[in-house]
Amino acid sequence: MVGYWAEFELFGGVVFFDRGQSVVRYACIYRPSGPCQNAFIYPGGRNKIFQLSDAQLQAFVEFGAQDSKLIAPASCPPFPFKTERWARRVAEDESTSLHIYRDTYERKPKIRTSDRAQCLRVRLEDEPVLLDVIDLMRVNGGKLPPDFPSSQDYK
Repeated sequence: MVGYWAEFELFGGVVFFDRGQSVVRYACIYRPSGPCQNAFIYPGGRNKIFQLSDAQLQAFVEFGAQDSKLIAPASCPPFPFKTERWARRVAEDESTSLHIYRDTYERKPKIRTSDRAQCLRVRLEDEPVLLDVIDLMRVNGGKLPPDFPSSQDYK
């Protein structure tokens, strides 16, 4: 448990990996073949899992490769990681089927026990299109521009 807490505090969430679509069967245990393809952060709660960008990963590698004696006190570490605006996002219950998890044994697909619909709150950070609409409204004095597509345009 301490490991999860430390990981969450340091990185801003639990680190997941994209294990790829191909799996190899070993004695009734399915394991991904090949190296991890992408890194993701699960910030917890009802937030979506987001993919780290190449720039975020590169900043992390460069920070880790620095000589600890030469690191300036003012140099900022690249974490905790934050969701970039157009980062790939995956819902937690979809991650296992996409082979995105920490390790093979800790994630079990969620099984819905009832047909009741669940009302999920969406974080604004998980919907970059909504952020763009808010930016448009901010620029236009709280209103959408006249040429903005409306629901009537899609009928």
